[in-house]
Amino acid sequence: MNCTVDEVNLDVCEVEDRNGWLCASCNGVWLPADFLASFGKTDPWFIEDFYERLTINIVARSQRRCPEGHGGMDKANFGKIELDWCHNCEGVWFDKGELEAVVSLASLDAKGSNSHAGEYWPVTVLKAISGFLPA
Repeated sequence: MNCTVDEVNLDVCEVEDRNGWLCASCNGVWLPADFLASFGKTDPWFIEDFYERLTINIVARSQRRCPEGHGGMDKANFGKIELDWCHNCEGVWFDKGELEAVVSLASLDAKGSNSHAGEYWPVTVLKAISGFLPA
């Protein structure tokens, strides 16, 4: 699987029996649909809300291609962060810093110090994706 930004091979990263993909070159992260869908068992409202927000907040077609070969992706706003996502396979690409920004917003919202309605990510999700954040 190749990076959607610079076409280098992505490295698989296993976190809590879930596989995501990292780009050593651009520091982007690909979270495939099965990674995200796995949260439907513990936090069904989260995954439904996440995809609903991406669907209703599409701003443009992305110049990028799905790393899994499903064609072009869409750009969608998730809060103040613009994500690339494949509406065919439902995988999401996070450019360098975007995953950290999502976690930061979610953490602020969880503490009640920020009013980003719908951006709260459950602890189970935050714990799993923390394996993709820079050390």
